[in-house]
Amino acid sequence: MRPGWANALIEILERISNLLEELDDFDLNWRYRYMNFLVRAMIDGEKKVEALKILDKLVDISKKRGGCEF
Repeated sequence: MRPGWANALIEILERISNLLEELDDFDLNWRYRYMNFLVRAMIDGEKKVEALKILDKLVDISKKRGGCEF
């Protein structure tokens, strides 16, 4: 994800992240990755408040369900 271009992926990454959240799969690494990509894209798109909310959600999920391996 190139700086300056990542913000173009926000909508797509939000959809993927939401779908993975709905699935609530046991393999959380995919979910963590896409949430991380979404945070980076939002920071690139100057949406820092929204990025912080997603980052907080990522921390909460990792505390409840376990850490990530990437």
